[in-house]
Amino acid sequence: MPRVLDQGFTERFPLSIALAAVTTVVALGWARWQAGVIDRRVGGIERGVATIATTFVAASVVASPGSLPLLLIERARSLEGCPAGVTCHFEAIWLWLALFAVGFVLIPAVFAASLREPHSLA
Repeated sequence: MPRVLDQGFTERFPLSIALAAVTTVVALGWARWQAGVIDRRVGGIERGVATIATTFVAASVVASPGSLPLLLIERARSLEGCPAGVTCHFEAIWLWLALFAVGFVLIPAVFAASLREPHSLA
């Protein structure tokens, strides 16, 4: 790990993108799988406005504060090798924005779309 961290921004950034992509795929798969899991004590979760709204609210509570450390790291990375206080690696900030969108929108959307349809009473 120290060999990776000691590399410059241009050598290290593709690894950040690869790690972000792998983590995103795992999180999307996990969200899809968890939406279909049936709890033996309670049963399954059906798709409804309240369930979907709760999914997005919970994601905002977790994604917003959870992404702040990553923002601080990416902001520091965006300054590497640049004149004092000037960002010359905007791709680091774009990566943070993309990951924030994944955590705040995409993962909850996959979870909500994977929920079971409500059973009709007819």
